[in-house]
Amino acid sequence: TNTYSFKGIEEAHNFFTVLIADELPLQGSTLPKEIGELTKLNILSMNQCEMAGDLRIGKLTGLSELYLWGNDFRGQLPDELGNMKDLRVLSLAKNRFTGTLPASFEQLDQLEALSLKDQVTKGGGLTGELLSFQSSPQLTNLILSGNKLEGSLPKELLTAVDPESVVTVDLASNVLTGVVPGDLTSFTNMNLYVQDNLISSIDDTLCKNTGWQGGLVGEYGCEAILCPEYTISAGIGRRQYDHQVCEACKDPNVKPILGQTTCGGKDEVLTERELLQLLFDTCNGAQWIRSESWGVSSEHICSWQGIDCDHAKSVVSIVLGMNNLKCDIPSQLWTLPNLERLNVLGNDVGLDFSGIEQATHLKELVLESTSIQDIDGIGFARGLIELNVNNNELKGTLPGELARLVGLVTLEVSHNLFDGSLPHWLEHLPKLERLYADWNRFDGTLPSFSELGELKLLNVSSNLLTGTLPTDFLNGLTDGDEKLYVDVSNNAFTGTLPAEWSNSVSHLHLDASNNKLTGVNLTLCSQKHWNGNDVDEFGCDGIVCPAGTFSSKGRQTAHSNPCEDCAANLYVGGTTCSSAWTSRSLLKASAISLFSAATAFLLLI
Repeated sequence: TNTYSFKGIEEAHNFFTVLIADELPLQGSTLPKEIGELTKLNILSMNQCEMAGDLRIGKLTGLSELYLWGNDFRGQLPDELGNMKDLRVLSLAKNRFTGTLPASFEQLDQLEALSLKDQVTKGGGLTGELLSFQSSPQLTNLILSGNKLEGSLPKELLTAVDPESVVTVDLASNVLTGVVPGDLTSFTNMNLYVQDNLISSIDDTLCKNTGWQGGLVGEYGCEAILCPEYTISAGIGRRQYDHQVCEACKDPNVKPILGQTTCGGKDEVLTERELLQLLFDTCNGAQWIRSESWGVSSEHICSWQGIDCDHAKSVVSIVLGMNNLKCDIPSQLWTLPNLERLNVLGNDVGLDFSGIEQATHLKELVLESTSIQDIDGIGFARGLIELNVNNNELKGTLPGELARLVGLVTLEVSHNLFDGSLPHWLEHLPKLERLYADWNRFDGTLPSFSELGELKLLNVSSNLLTGTLPTDFLNGLTDGDEKLYVDVSNNAFTGTLPAEWSNSVSHLHLDASNNKLTGVNLTLCSQKHWNGNDVDEFGCDGIVCPAGTFSSKGRQTAHSNPCEDCAANLYVGGTTCSSAWTSRSLLKASAISLFSAATAFLLLI
């Protein structure tokens, strides 16, 4: 809604028990005091409302559910939260709380879910030791990752919880030490995440609990909980898939701790400001063309040139195209918790995709005209919707790991040195709408792309493709009445344009010029809406010029641009003529000669 004030709402405290007011732009204010007067409220949700300052809960002691994640609350967690005897769900993730967990939290005997994760990103971080929560028999979801909790895991952790319950405990990315205690072995279905800490060992009995980690302990043993010392698993610190093993770390500085996500042990957790400053310092920031506000302590990072943020003032977009960046972009950038877009087009930058799986919100990656050498690891960016690696001299076959990016809508790999055939897995990207693969060295035949129901643009021009064009080309389109742009020009296709294409799409914009095609099936010449209605006006010439003719576009696009005679052209769709003169050229030349002669005569008199 457009509600910005809650003035007077306290007068209605007897009339409702649930208030959901997410994503209201309250712009730096704390929890409105009027809401604190709603004594009958059972459920309050005000996520991502840009609230800040200390959290004061007022008279909301009867709440059973409280959701305030994605704001900018800071300071100590209020002790009063522990006195809310009916509290079942408490979600305060992604704020800026500091200090220790209140001892009063041990009194929350109705608590079922507690999420305080990621206080570090905005500059906070809970410290001190982890509570045992041994008086909370319903607490099956304990999420405290992304803080600065220290000490060892308490042996009494969640001892009141039914050991047959499915229990999730996420303590990743803290500074916990010591042993993962064998006392937890009573739980038969626990999901325990303690990677990226300073854990020294796991009690062996835990590695026999085959139901742990969703059954992964049954497959991979201890490695499903934490990778052994001197090994890593990028981003997750444990084994999760057959192909994602715990690999030996060759860094001489690697530490003898378990669950490492990077070589060299646990890195210092950087705030979003620190991460952006690292980018600036590493990438020649002083020489950037545009760098307004970067590094200015009095300016919020959301005001820095090229940075966009969400309602909670967390970075979602970095756009620094054509800005004189010169560096290998720090891989720590993937730890920005809400990053959706990275655009560094036209900069002299390299990029390591290690750890990109941490960028779980990443949707758009633009690396056109950079200095990247390969795209190894890109397959772990599972949320990508748009990927642009145009103009980078990338070599070899198109990497098969791109097939993992099943959410891709746009894939751009133009102006590289890719070779081999166009892989058939391209046909199994169900959401693909635009594929740019022109100006490479792809050879072999053209796939039918018959399973791409959403395709709107296909450009495979200027390659080395051969063979006949597939008759079932794009016959799986879900809407054949939408405009479709297809460019297969400048290859070596043979045969004719198949009649079956008339069944696939009614508004096709086709460029088939400069191939070795010998004709067009006459059925296609009645497709009036093809090529922007040019076929309706010029017939077959609106698709391709006949053999023995040419036009600058390879087809007739206007009355002033007809298909001209050229006996040297053996194939349809020619754009040039090897013969020096054509009839139209002769007429133009004659006109020019007459004009020149007349001009010369006038100069003489």
